[in-house]
Amino acid sequence: MAFLVTSMRKIFCFCLFISSIFQSSFSQNLNFSSLTVNEGLSQNAVLSVAQDGNGFMWFGTQDGLNRYDAKSFKIYKHAASDSTSISFNYISVLFVDSKKKLWVGTRNGLDRYSARYDRFQHIALATNTRSDIIISSIYEDNRHQLWVWSSVGLFMLSEARQDQYSGRLVPLPDSVAGLGGTNARIITQDENGNYWLGSSAGLARMTISNNKPVFKIFRKIPNDDHSLSDSYITSIFQDSKDRLWIGTLHGGINLYNSSTDEFIRYPFNGKAFLPVNNNIRVITENSDGKMLIGTLGGLCILDPETKSWSLCKHSPDDTHSLSNNSIYSIYPTKDNIIWIGTYWGGVNYSSPYNSAFHIYRTNKVSDVNNNIISVVKEDAAHNLWIGTEGGGLNYLNIRTGTVTAYVNKPNDPGS
Repeated sequence: MAFLVTSMRKIFCFCLFISSIFQSSFSQNLNFSSLTVNEGLSQNAVLSVAQDGNGFMWFGTQDGLNRYDAKSFKIYKHAASDSTSISFNYISVLFVDSKKKLWVGTRNGLDRYSARYDRFQHIALATNTRSDIIISSIYEDNRHQLWVWSSVGLFMLSEARQDQYSGRLVPLPDSVAGLGGTNARIITQDENGNYWLGSSAGLARMTISNNKPVFKIFRKIPNDDHSLSDSYITSIFQDSKDRLWIGTLHGGINLYNSSTDEFIRYPFNGKAFLPVNNNIRVITENSDGKMLIGTLGGLCILDPETKSWSLCKHSPDDTHSLSNNSIYSIYPTKDNIIWIGTYWGGVNYSSPYNSAFHIYRTNKVSDVNNNIISVVKEDAAHNLWIGTEGGGLNYLNIRTGTVTAYVNKPNDPGS
């Protein structure tokens, strides 16, 4: 028993030492916890994430809206007999405006949540439009004007009187509107007041002249590496330094160069330091200026200053990895918690206070060859020499994370 206790103490100290080294050496590696149907989430396909003015986290799924208070969920679903229930259970987009009010876009119309009464107000975008429209994007510009892009068009939303809203349809040519139905549409505004609209038809810069929209269209041009890498736009984001990032369905990321009206491409091509997948779902920014990029194949983190990339993916051997690689939404909060909505993996979150051990054990070929650790020694290069009880000597390269085992071989005098 004394031997077992001593061995467990050595293993614990080794794991603690490894954890501290990897936290400093690989600070980009995030440790995740997850919330799924097992914890009370209504469904594991989380398409949108937001935080309201009261600090509640909201998660929109394909089967219900979820409010989370850090302890439990409250689920909102449509009830035909209740006119104040949510319009539809399939939540396509969540948005919190400058007044800290929650807007909910569904596949059957637009809702505004009343925290005071804990109910929903159905917003008719226009008197001549049907209610069963699919909401794909909600945005507030620098004049606090709300824009709603739906399956029947782009609307400017105005508050005629308190809590009473009406929409005005903005005419869009087919070259801007793209395909109808459930296809992605996104709108944002740059520092110069220009609006950028993305759809399956390409990227459009919209300016307002004499109360009329004027468009310039950007698309992929064959044999032109300075054009967009793909014409199907899925995400548009302006960062804290006014750089405009464009996500596409098949062509990775594009960075807009305003001085030349051209783009710098960041496509995945199987090499390191590029996005893990060309299907970009969402782009946003964390508090230290790193770009957080959600893709079909995991989370990419880009440092725009150094052009360095890091990657977070699901690993079956790591309970603190992403629960699923298919990312649809990312929401960094002011307290530096990163919330990630995945497709069938529920919600993942990473906190700066979330530290997890990186455990090396014998169930992986790349790890130590014996679980009983007797001694650990750091060399001048900050790599580790690990002595085991019966497994020989292991060498851990801190930079690469690889382990090399040195064992006695009776026929090899150099072993």
